[in-house]
Amino acid sequence: MLRNYLKIAWRNLVRNKTFSAINLVGLSTGMACCILLLLYIRSELAFDQHHQRANDLYLVNSKGISLSGEQGKEWPMLAAPYAAALQAEFPEIEQVTRLLWADASDSEVLLQVQRSGKPASAFYETKGYQADSTFFKVFSYQFTEGNAQTALTAPNSIVLSEPVARNLFGTAPALNGLVKVGGSTGKGETFRVTGVYRDESGRSHIDARFFVPMSAGITGDMLREQKGNFSSNNIFYTYLRFRPDADFNQFARKLPAFIDKYAGNDLKATGFNKVLFPISVTKLHVYSALQNVVTPTNSPTYLYLLGSIALITLLIACVNFMNLSIAQAIKRAGEIGVRKVLGASVGSIVTLLSKDFLKLVLIAIVIASPIAWWAMHRWLQDFAYKIDIEWWVFALAGLLAVGIALLTVSFQSVKAALMNPVKSLRSE
Repeated sequence: MLRNYLKIAWRNLVRNKTFSAINLVGLSTGMACCILLLLYIRSELAFDQHHQRANDLYLVNSKGISLSGEQGKEWPMLAAPYAAALQAEFPEIEQVTRLLWADASDSEVLLQVQRSGKPASAFYETKGYQADSTFFKVFSYQFTEGNAQTALTAPNSIVLSEPVARNLFGTAPALNGLVKVGGSTGKGETFRVTGVYRDESGRSHIDARFFVPMSAGITGDMLREQKGNFSSNNIFYTYLRFRPDADFNQFARKLPAFIDKYAGNDLKATGFNKVLFPISVTKLHVYSALQNVVTPTNSPTYLYLLGSIALITLLIACVNFMNLSIAQAIKRAGEIGVRKVLGASVGSIVTLLSKDFLKLVLIAIVIASPIAWWAMHRWLQDFAYKIDIEWWVFALAGLLAVGIALLTVSFQSVKAALMNPVKSLRSE
């Protein structure tokens, strides 16, 4: 019986080529759009969750308060001495690291490589950062060359992303290669490549193309000259990794006393006080609403809107599919009448019609998946956005389409199956 139903479904599909093509194009396009939107939403929500112990990572945010009590805006950067003071004061903190945008004073940083017997390679980069030697102990990066634990310990070391390494060294290994770093970041000095990592900019709020130590360039000069001032040069992103057993609420209650102890005198000299409140790194991209994080943040409202659009797009495609399918089913009234006269039950007729529709839905899923996959690697790549493939999203979109289709198609199939067979035959 099942084999017979499948044969009939296939013959109806072949017999009505135009109808089938229109139905498949509409449903496949709607499903592909839904899959793309769901993948984008999933990618936004998954920012920075790939780091080991991601839930223990925090960025220290701050807010200035005048001595008269007037509150200033939130500022997720601190003066340089805060990192060492936090590490020394709180046993709850396992590791501290700082990050500085290397291009803050240079719109572009010139990287140059001179290899014997070959012309010099030179590229301008705009996403370079300076970091403490502990940076790769706090954040998880996949190194393809070098050792992440020691990559930034040497004074004149540089760590490159794979795209930058290919630009500078081609297919040759970049490890131990020499790179001249221009501008205020490197002051034209030569740095040795100590590591190459996979580009994580598509799923991390730190969109780094390369890293150099915090001691390099004019930043290093400033840190050596201005030691211990807690009120000036609030330009350092300060990250904390808490111990697994740390009590975060207890830590937060001790922060005002920490400010008074270490920064009170420096802050009062400027007429301000400061409040610190760490924010989870996993919530920075979507839920923090901060304006000065390393990269632009997103909004939950925007993602909810996109999710609604995805569902509405799929619903419209399914409704259009069902309307066309039902119109086609009406043309089969004569066939239904003959089957009922020959003794076919309502259940068998509902099964027959539902299989016809379900077959089209499954074909549409097969067509929509490669369309969505192609769009991710072509269209989104043009916007320098990278989305990880989550196959469960494809499955979810398919299940939604099947569920919506079966719900209405089953109702219409029962309605057709209950038609008076005499009227069905007369309609022919």
